[in-house]
Amino acid sequence: MKDFIKYIGIFFIRAVVRSLYVFPVKADRVVISCYLGTQYAGNPKVISESIRKWGGGRYEMIWAFKNKDDFAFLKDSGIKTVGYYSVKRLFLEATAKYCIDNAAGCYAWFPLRKGQFHIDTWHGGGCYKTDGILEKRGKFALKRLLFNIHETSHMISSSAFFSQETLRKALLFKGEILEIGMPRNDIVFAAQEHVRIRREIADLYHLDLDKIWILYAPTWRENGDVYSPDVERVKEAVALRFGADSLFLKRTHKFMEPHTEKLMIDVTDYPDMQDLLCACDILITDYSSCLWDFSFTFKPCFIYAPDVGIYNHNRGFYKDIHTWGFPVCENDEGLFRAIACFDGRAHKENMEKHHKELGSFEKGDAAEAFYRCFFARSAQEGNDC
Repeated sequence: MKDFIKYIGIFFIRAVVRSLYVFPVKADRVVISCYLGTQYAGNPKVISESIRKWGGGRYEMIWAFKNKDDFAFLKDSGIKTVGYYSVKRLFLEATAKYCIDNAAGCYAWFPLRKGQFHIDTWHGGGCYKTDGILEKRGKFALKRLLFNIHETSHMISSSAFFSQETLRKALLFKGEILEIGMPRNDIVFAAQEHVRIRREIADLYHLDLDKIWILYAPTWRENGDVYSPDVERVKEAVALRFGADSLFLKRTHKFMEPHTEKLMIDVTDYPDMQDLLCACDILITDYSSCLWDFSFTFKPCFIYAPDVGIYNHNRGFYKDIHTWGFPVCENDEGLFRAIACFDGRAHKENMEKHHKELGSFEKGDAAEAFYRCFFARSAQEGNDC
């Protein structure tokens, strides 16, 4: 019933939006949102900052947020904010030439009109957990998502595998795919920036720069169950292998309630995951696409997956988890051994093989490629996709 009500609601909103099409499309208007209006982050954030940097102030930049007062600081950068569910947002997005988002269903409300670009940057890469968006939803949830697919003009891809398996097969997307890599990962390739980022995070959380930083960042689960490793054993293994004391940081997924245990430092409130990946020395995760992002640093990365059998049955993987190239640890003892016996050279070779097998598009210039595609040329010349 809930999905049916939402489906009927979309028809009503789409009718309202269509009534606004008497107003012309504004060639310099850009409306952006991220994770359903909850964050200023990810690919949309990097793209937004690139437009501001290279656009010379020519574009009207608007971000939609559920709690827009929390993002009032953006006004200092010349960015306007609007309520995510407001009528004003409907008007602005109905008349914007460029609409940018990163979540499934973001354009179901907005019939694509001539002269507009509806760009979905998505929010992950690699070949890990399946999206299951179409086959695992109810009838009316599927209809809403198919609305979104039809109204999206462009999507961004991180790899050839992602283009084919996620965008074409899982999402049934038939529009244009920008095979440029994810803008949010450009910073991962900018090694000269990592020292600055690490120092800023150290100052914010009062962290010792000389210690090894371990980041634990599990993905979300529909039942809410997340397994945490034995922190003392992890720190013991790190000291044994790398000869240094360590700090154990934890970042909870945005859809989960923050929960940290003894000896963990909670960094969930830090707004930029990519910064944390650049600053930390070791990553422990499970099936999160941060595996893909972090793999380009070639730093130690371990999969901690006590529930791998259950998760594979309930959600599924695109490829066998043991072929991804990361050590797969199903218990604390396995994680201890993987860290204590870590081989940096073999890991780098595994990551390079992983990138090649998936046909990676990541080069560290995705934001520039995106800007060239849509904004580098004048409106008279058209875009450069």
